[in-house]
Formats: sequence, C-alpha cells, structure tokens
Amino acid sequence: MNNYFEIGYFKRIAKTNYILLSVYLAISVTAHAIANRLVVIHGFPIISAGFIYMAVFVLTDVFASFNPRRLVVLIISLEAIFNLFFIGYTNIISNMPYPSYFQNAEAYTEVFSPIVVLYIANLGGTFLSAIIDLFIFYYLYKQRQWMFFLASFCSSIITISCYTYVTDYFGFRNSYPDHVLELTFINLLTNFITLLGYSVLGQFLVNFIQGYLNGRSKLSYAI
Repeated sequence: MNNYFEIGYFKRIAKTNYILLSVYLAISVTAHAIANRLVVIHGFPIISAGFIYMAVFVLTDVFASFNPRRLVVLIISLEAIFNLFFIGYTNIISNMPYPSYFQNAEAYTEVFSPIVVLYIANLGGTFLSAIIDLFIFYYLYKQRQWMFFLASFCSSIITISCYTYVTDYFGFRNSYPDHVLELTFINLLTNFITLLGYSVLGQFLVNFIQGYLNGRSKLSYAI
C-alpha cells in the first residue's frame, strides 16, 4: 500500500513539474520577446515584460516548495538555455539575406537585436538573483516554516530590489539612454506590485498542488 502511494505520488510530481515547466518557460520567453515594447499607463512609461516576468520568480518558488534544490537550479538553468536559443535563432534569421520582394526586413532587426543586450544583462542579474532567491526562500519556507506567500514575496523582494537596477540599466541604456533611470525606477515599482499579486496566486497554487500530490479530493485553499 505504501509502495503504491509512493509510486502515485512521484507520478503526480512529474505531471505537475511538466505542466508548470511549460508555463514557466513560455512566460520567460514571452517576457524577453516583448521586453523592448514600452506601454503608457496613466502617463507613465512601463516596460511591458514587467507585467508577467515576476511570475517566473514565483513559479521558481512553487517548484522549490515540493522539489529538491538541485532540480530547481536545473530548471533555472533551462530558462537561460531556452531564452538563448530564442534570441540566437531570431537574430540569425533577422540578419540573413532576404528576397527583394520581402518588406519590413529591417523591422525584425530593430526589434530582436536589442534583446541580445537584455539577455546578457539578465543572465548576469536575473540568473544570479534567482539562485540567491532560491536559497533565501528555502530558508524562510523550509526552515522557518513561513507560509508560501510570505516566504516567496520576502525572498523575491530582497533580490528584485538589487537585480532590477542592474539588469534594466545595462539592458536599456543603449535603447533608451535618456530615459533609462526613469524606466528602471518605474519598472521596480511595477515588479513590486505584480510580485505581490503573483505571490498571492502562488499561495493558492501551492495549496492546490499539495492537496493533489497527497491524493486529497477536497482541498483547502485558505491562506
């Protein structure tokens, strides 16, 4: 009976990881693809990736809530590899020769070329921040026994406060040299707000996953 439960438990872990990993990578690649597209809300210029990228940090913590640390580090590394493939392929294609009747070829170069700089900045800032965030989260969630919402939000706030200035400044100083500090500051506020929302959703998701992994049909969603 115990063996049957353990086999079923690990199968449920695998299924959960596959689903979350798909969402995790899709959000990350999408955020990089639209990072240079600015939008205006109530007169404030906002980096569009800020609306979704904080979900990557929260999902990393969701993985960490039921997976060993080594696996989560591997997942963080996979994110970097997937983004490298996306950025490398789009830049190779956008710089290849094209037939004379193909229009707007230069637009592809203008859109995708700056993402290389952003990726390098993210690799130095976000990748290291994600690893540091992971260790802080494990300490707060596993050792201090904080609820997921608080552990994820507090660990991410610490790292985001540092990495945003580094990644945004080096990532956007060539694209928007006259506005890079304004964009960085606004993006930091955007990250805080969206992180709070995603952390709350992450608490419900973790409660659901814990109930699913333990085979419970009736789940408690209370924070």
